[in-house]
Amino acid sequence: MIQEDAITQGLQYLAREFSLSRQEWRDHHRGGDSLLDALVGHGYAQEQGERFGITARGQARLHAEATP
Repeated sequence: MIQEDAITQGLQYLAREFSLSRQEWRDHHRGGDSLLDALVGHGYAQEQGERFGITARGQARLHAEATP
């Protein structure tokens, strides 16, 4: 459950940003590189160049969690 909460919090943060670099993630989110890598690994985020953004799959997960 704790890991799921971290993933959700990471997705929420990423969704508020248009895109961000790994350093911006480190500077503003306490999840660390491993959480960002997990978001990418699960298909919830993607890296293009040196920028990360949320994917449609990540948006769908956030929407599903927000819908009771």
